[in-house]
Order: sequence, then structure tokens, then C-alpha cells
Amino acid sequence: MHSKKRSNFKIAPWGRVKNTLKPILGLHFNEAEKRVLKGQERVFYINEYSIVMFRAEGFELVVCAFSGDLEECAHLISAQAKSRGFKTIRAHISRRSILRKLNSLGLKYKFVESRECKSLNCQEFVIRVEL
Repeated sequence: MHSKKRSNFKIAPWGRVKNTLKPILGLHFNEAEKRVLKGQERVFYINEYSIVMFRAEGFELVVCAFSGDLEECAHLISAQAKSRGFKTIRAHISRRSILRKLNSLGLKYKFVESRECKSLNCQEFVIRVEL
């Protein structure tokens, strides 16, 4: 994903972004940190201030965590995934309203399943889009 001036995606050092992602990852934080440090998941800044954590699972790009301007970044993430040869994007979200927001932006995300989180009074929603 490239703009005319520079890439929208820059590697984000884990030490600088982990405190921002910790409340988003919740109980998954320790496992995510291990994966990042092993190189199994990668963290990027998008346009200098939004943060996204990715993991590849075959031809599917998994958005593990996101913090920032969803309206600005959703299409950039999709374009980046498509340019890298991914066929689908999957995300685990905490609010169904995120699914409605993505679809209002013209993306065709579909609800896959709902899961109870390990923490109390928590539910997550799995969504996917074909590229």
C-alpha cells in the first residue's frame, strides 16, 4: 500500500505501542506479545498514528488488534492485504457496531460467529471479508 509520497504502513516498535494495544487485547495480551516478539505477528503504524497488529494464516490476514481511525484505515488495510496476495481478512471485534461501520464504508464484511470471551461479561464477534 503506497501513497504517492510514502508508504502508509510503517513497522511500529512493540515497546512503543504495547501500552496502547494492551486494553484492546485484554486477556490475549501476553500471548500476542509472545507472538510479536517471535515474529509471528507484526505491528504497524498506519499514517503515523493508527496502529494495527496482523497475523497471516495461509491466505487469510487476521487483524489481531486495531487502534485509530477506522474510517480512514479500513480501505488501506484491505488494499494492503489484497496487494500481498491475501484472499480474505478476518477480525475479532468487541462491538457489532464495528461491523456496521465497515459495511457503511463499502466493505462487505460478514458476521461469522459470536464467542464468549474468557473474561466476565465479554463477547467477541468474528467477521470476515473476501477480497
